[in-house]
Amino acid sequence: MPHDPHPARGLAASPSGPAITDVIFDLGHVLVDWDPRYLYRVRFAGDEAAMEDFLSRVCGPDWHRRVDAGLPWEQAIAELLPRYPAQAAHIRAYRSGWAQMFAGEVPGTLALLRRLQSGGYRLHALSNYPVEPVDFLYQRYPWMDAFEHVVISGRLGVAKPDRRIYEHLLAVIERSPRHCLFIDDRPENVDGARALGIDAIRFEDAGSLARALAARGVLVPCSGAP
Repeated sequence: MPHDPHPARGLAASPSGPAITDVIFDLGHVLVDWDPRYLYRVRFAGDEAAMEDFLSRVCGPDWHRRVDAGLPWEQAIAELLPRYPAQAAHIRAYRSGWAQMFAGEVPGTLALLRRLQSGGYRLHALSNYPVEPVDFLYQRYPWMDAFEHVVISGRLGVAKPDRRIYEHLLAVIERSPRHCLFIDDRPENVDGARALGIDAIRFEDAGSLARALAARGVLVPCSGAP
């Protein structure tokens, strides 16, 4: 485990532990509203059953996880084409239509990120995300520059909840887990962080996140906060 060369800087301490100095955000479903259905609902002309069959049986979660873990798009698509020739156009669209899977930001979370930034916390991102369209994130979301470090699973070749991706992040940010807080919407990713001693919050919505941060002494809700 990396040593902690940067002592806590007087930021609010968690009631149950040492001061949290670094907050790590997942991107999809926490800050970024991403869903392949935004693309395929149009492609399937509103046929929900056909769309769901495609997203579960053809370009399904296991296939997508392999892409997140570094499988090149070209190879991933080539694997599917011989098996589902009738779906070839839809399969190729998973890459070519990537930008259409994004609907903007998750309501309220960006405001919390900005408040944490103003409060002096170091901010980082840890995301299961393909290697190739990373530049798209910075083009679409200028606030990506708020992160001091961004760890992308596709670039590393390891995806959450594999402990190696958390260990890599800790080494990169040079912070011990006891000073870190991780926010993710998936329970297995939250559990993966906790297994390394990182405090973690499962994201549901901005309001519950604000309350969870406040309970840790990390964020005091201001008037009108979610």
